[in-house]
Amino acid sequence: MQVVLCLCVLLGLLRWLDALPTTGCARASFGPGAISEIRCVGDRWSPASEEVDCAVKEEDGLVHRTRLRLSGWGGPLGAQLLGDKPRPVKQLELSGTALSSLPEALFAGLGSAQLLRLDDNRLSAVPEAALATLPRLQTLTMNGNRIGRLARGRLGAAPCLRHLSLAANGLRQLEQGALPAGLRHLSLTDNQLHTLNGTVSSPDCSVCRSQLTSLRWLFVSNNQLASLRGQLPEGGQLTSLMAYDNRLESVDGLQEVTGLDRLSLGSNRLRSIGHLRLHRLSRLDVSRNLIDQVGQRGSRVSRNLIDQVGQRGSRGDLLELPDVSRNLIDQVGQRGSRGDLLELPDVSRNLIDQVGQRGSRGDLLELLDVSRNLIDQVGQRGSRTDLLELHVSRNLIDQLSVDQLQGLPALKELNLDGNQLRQLGPILTVLPALTKLNLSHNQLSSVAELAPDRHQSRVFSHSLRELFAVGNRITSVGQLNLPKLVKLNLSNNQLVELSAANFAGLPSLEVLALSGNRLQRIGQLLEALPALVSADLSDNSLTSVTPLSPREQLPHESKPRLLHLQTLLLNNNRLQQLDVSLHRLPALCVLDVRNNTVIRLRWHSHPDWRCSLQHRKLRATGNPVHCGDQEVRHSLRQAAINFTVDLPLCGGVSAAAPVGSG
Repeated sequence: MQVVLCLCVLLGLLRWLDALPTTGCARASFGPGAISEIRCVGDRWSPASEEVDCAVKEEDGLVHRTRLRLSGWGGPLGAQLLGDKPRPVKQLELSGTALSSLPEALFAGLGSAQLLRLDDNRLSAVPEAALATLPRLQTLTMNGNRIGRLARGRLGAAPCLRHLSLAANGLRQLEQGALPAGLRHLSLTDNQLHTLNGTVSSPDCSVCRSQLTSLRWLFVSNNQLASLRGQLPEGGQLTSLMAYDNRLESVDGLQEVTGLDRLSLGSNRLRSIGHLRLHRLSRLDVSRNLIDQVGQRGSRVSRNLIDQVGQRGSRGDLLELPDVSRNLIDQVGQRGSRGDLLELPDVSRNLIDQVGQRGSRGDLLELLDVSRNLIDQVGQRGSRTDLLELHVSRNLIDQLSVDQLQGLPALKELNLDGNQLRQLGPILTVLPALTKLNLSHNQLSSVAELAPDRHQSRVFSHSLRELFAVGNRITSVGQLNLPKLVKLNLSNNQLVELSAANFAGLPSLEVLALSGNRLQRIGQLLEALPALVSADLSDNSLTSVTPLSPREQLPHESKPRLLHLQTLLLNNNRLQQLDVSLHRLPALCVLDVRNNTVIRLRWHSHPDWRCSLQHRKLRATGNPVHCGDQEVRHSLRQAAINFTVDLPLCGGVSAAAPVGSG
């Protein structure tokens, strides 16, 4: 994650070409008709010629970005790229061209270039002479080369340089005075530096022009730095320091860098972060160190050896991301007053055995994640009117009562997945704002008591829209009265029988999942759900389903319709006969009846049928369809008109073509 963040920031850096104040570094502008982009492909490029034999794109109007891209070019380079004629090129890209050196006059005529990429070549030194022909150069990247030592004076030919990246060079030494004083962004990531050697901050260096007082971003991650003492510019210009994956044992040297906004010291050897008072700091990452106590605001201290997290005294700052996940925390407590905005306290994957709120909390706590700990009780002391999400999945909670959840009137999402819950009280009565509830992978035998009975529901408005109770031991659901519920997943339980009465209180339900139960009968359950769009009844023991049952005596036109049902999954059941009427299922797009015992099939098309999905599928493999039945063959031909059928039927003749006699 840290590497990805660094790369993303670096990409942004490379696109940021600031206007420079000095006259010699001013940006050039070009008139109408200038070349805006040159792409050279294969042997069509002739480097010795004055004109470029490439695809040339012209622009009518002021040129804002011009580029010469030769990245990946495998051929030899001449003494000059484009001859002496001035070219309005601002960006030069010669990455991955196997260059080991650059001719002195290679960039002749390209003096207006502001960006030069020489990444992934074989250069052992900065090409000083070639850079001297690029007086306006602001950005230079030489990542992935072989520069083991950065010598003083090599970059002196680029007085306007503001952005420099020398990552992944095997760099072992920086000579004092090697870096231009005007640098704003510097990346030395993925090298072998033991010290910065005073190149960034050298107030006592007699050969240096000055310390880098304009430096804003410094990336020195994945080196071998043991200390930052005396290595950083003082004052408030430096705002971002990435120094993770080094050998730092202390934070000495950081106190004077008062402008830091982001600081990354992860994967070092820190045992303490001391008493840093960096008042502008909003993000601090000291994960994967040896820290055993946390008292730092804005800190991310995951994967340490922390055994206690406590906030003492008053906090008036903005604590955006306190992440103390994957430690050995056994208690989380809040002491004193907190007046900050605590958006995401993540203490997951620890050894926490209790969650409690002590004292007064005046902050806005929106999400609390204590997943994957050893919590066996959820106890709430006082009121938390601001909490929106509570995640206590994969703990040891075995009971949950109304009293334990009182004081959370704004809670919208509650995740109790992977605990040991055996029963529930009517918890929705004290969670009026709850929209998503996850009770999966517990030991529940019923969800009937979740909501109040019909009489209470008249005076209580349920907001629950999603209910997940997968992988429990549920044998009954009662009469669910959740008028706003849109998704219900009760898969992998022990349900044997359901009826329309069980779900009569779910008028808004669109997605129903009941797969992996022991269902033998569901009556007219589907017809009781007027908004149903998708139903998964796979992996049960159903012998019939009313929308597809030939046993009903009513004419097709008189039977109830499922106006919105698009997907019906009935694979791996015991269905023997199917009577599919597209009048009853006018929106059907996917019907899966694989691996049943279907012998007879009746298919009735209808002009009202409309499928809104791009793919219309009838999946019917694994059934002993009786091809000798003339009506079966006719039905298969009708089905193939409306749907793509996934198997050859009746003597090897595909159902997509007219079916002959079997």
